[in-house]
This record gives sequence, structure tokens and C-alpha cells, in this order.
Amino acid sequence: MGRWICLNLNIEISSSCNLNCLYCPRRNAFGLEQFMPLGVLERVVRAVEPERVVLIGLGEPTLHPRFREVLEVLRDSQVVLQTNGTFPERVRMAVEVHPDLEVALSLDLPPSVAGRFRIGLEPGRIEETMRIMSRRRSSISALMMRSSMEALPELLSLAASYDIESLDLSGMVPITEELDEERVFTFLSRRLFEYLEGRSELVEIAYRAARIVLDSWGPVDSNELRVYEAGVREMEAQGLTPNFALYEMEAHRAREALRREKYLRILEEEASSLGIRLKRTSLFAQEARRCPYAETETGAVSATGELSPCYDLLHDHTYYLFGHEKRIKAVRFGPAWERASMESYQAYREKLLEFDRNFAPCHTCPFAARGACFFVPDNGVDCEGASPTCSECPFALDLVSCSL
Repeated sequence: MGRWICLNLNIEISSSCNLNCLYCPRRNAFGLEQFMPLGVLERVVRAVEPERVVLIGLGEPTLHPRFREVLEVLRDSQVVLQTNGTFPERVRMAVEVHPDLEVALSLDLPPSVAGRFRIGLEPGRIEETMRIMSRRRSSISALMMRSSMEALPELLSLAASYDIESLDLSGMVPITEELDEERVFTFLSRRLFEYLEGRSELVEIAYRAARIVLDSWGPVDSNELRVYEAGVREMEAQGLTPNFALYEMEAHRAREALRREKYLRILEEEASSLGIRLKRTSLFAQEARRCPYAETETGAVSATGELSPCYDLLHDHTYYLFGHEKRIKAVRFGPAWERASMESYQAYREKLLEFDRNFAPCHTCPFAARGACFFVPDNGVDCEGASPTCSECPFALDLVSCSL
């Protein structure tokens, strides 16, 4: 590793989290409050010597009881403080103590809709934090949700009024089937959607023909079978998996995504005119998967000092992906200062650098849709034997941004 690390300063959602965010994947993981001991932090820093450190938590990292000392330990690293902004006095102290601090405000949603999803939000304190961020290296991160899309210009105006450098927009990973209604991205790739969208006859007969081919039932309709087989051959020749099940599940999302892309292009033009860098994740799944953590040689470290391949794998939690519940089990290699842990991390990172080669292609497989596959309920193992597996990772599809 040796370049960047993502430090989790508090291990569980507890009294250290002053907001109850309805979309948070860890919101039901209440447990005992545990912060990273200063001695653990010092051991991690001595072993890794990170160039860049992202301070984050399952809660609010500035609530660490020895937060000033944390910043002093990290004085030789570039530090990115990810904060919910509700403790401006601690943010002010941070920018005064650390000479190379960047503030990343996880506002998540525009103020006009935030109250519906972030219980305990205090707008006045958020605005004070933005005043502190003004004219410094700073960014605001926000979620793209159905309820928030029309209010994004409000967030852009707010960023401009406080001279915030960057606005980072990300898709939201739903944690329940109900929250999946808020999802604005589609698990379809653009090419697969556009191919099937223009071939209604093929789509209409796909299920009947596929069942006939699998000898599920008959009788065989020779004309339909010819259309089906010709369509499959053409798709495979273009490098497309004939995933009719995913198209049936996601076509309406893809149509909405096309409309939202036009809206977002207008927003990007407005951001450019205001001198704000606008970054966003895709609304369509990328065909080639990639791991930003592996590519930037970044690891995540828990409050107990254990090393993980990314922040999302630090803790157990549940998502709702591809129409089914997905249980994410933590992946930890051991203390970050031990050689064996670093070797395990590097070996897993090598797999992540060749993502499509080493993890099953659930994003194109028709059996992953709605949980029809035996292997998809959790990340323990996939059908190609990878264990643990990142095969359904929405971050690798550029649908959700990583905490980097």
C-alpha cells in the first residue's frame, strides 16, 4: 500500500452518530461506541507512512474524543476530513491545526429535501461549516435520488455562494426494497439497453424461446426460435450478454436515466459557468468493472487497526442490488502494521486490478437478476470460485462513488 488510507475513527453507529440517515447501509448496526485509540493510529501511521489520509467514520469522525491529537499524528500527511458538518467548531479547529487539510462535506441531499432523510439535521450549523470551508480546498458530496434530483441546482447555488471548489454527485445504494424506489441509476449497460430497446419482437419472444432451448416446455415455434437464436448470435458477436431478465427488470430505469442525463448535462454546464468542478457517477452500469481503491493503492483501516481492501468491506451490512437482498460480510486481513496483513491486502489488490478476469460477471448474468442465482445472497463466494467476491459491487460499475 503506502499511498492512501481511509481511516475509520469510530467502529459502530452509536452515540457517535448525531444523525439518523434513512439510506445509510449501517443505520441498523447499532452497537457499543468504540473509537480508534491514539496508540492504534500511531502504529498504523508508522507502518504505512501514508501520503494521503481520508478521515471517516460510521458516524461523525470529528466526535473522536482526541480529535486534535489525531490531526497532530497525521501532520505529515495530506488529510481529507469527511464530515456531516453539524459540528462547525470542530471543523474550525481542524483547519487551524492541520496545515494540509481538505474538508469534504457529506451534505448528501439539498437542504430542501434533506430533512426527509436525515433526521436531526441542523441547517444553521451546516451553513457555519460551509463558511469555514469557504476559499479552502473543499468539496460537497451529494446523493442522486429520485426525491432530490430536481433540487440539485439549489445545492449548486449553495456551493457557489460559499466558494466550494467541487460538487460530487453519487448514486445511492439502497438498503431495502422500499428505498430501491429512490434509485436513479440502472444496472443495465447503455449498449445492452439500446440494443434491446430497438428490438421489441426479440424481447417479446425471448422468454418463450429461451425456455424451449432449455427444454423447460414446448412446443417449439420454429419461427420464434430462429429469431431468438439470430438475436443471441448478433448480441454475442457485439460482446453483449443476452440478459433479457435484467432488461425486463431495468428498462424503465434506463429510460428515466436517459432523461436525467440531459438534465445533468445542463447542471454540468451551469457548474462550469460558476467555476465549480462537478463530478458524478454514471447512470448506466459500466461494462468494464474497476476498483478505485485498488487503482489508487488505497486501503481502509478500522477503528481497531485492521486492514480491509475498501471502506465498504470494513463492516457487515446489507444492500438491495439487482432486485435482491445482498449481505455484505466484512473482509479484514488483520492489523495494518503486520507484514502478513499487508501481503494479504496486496494479493487481493492484484485480483481487484484485473476485476473482470477474477470475479464472476454478475452485472451481465441473467441469473443474478432478482436473486435467481445460488451464489448471490452474500459476498462469500461466486460461481467462479472467488472468495470473498466483489462480483456485484456497484462501486466497480461506477454507479456509486467510493469514499476516497
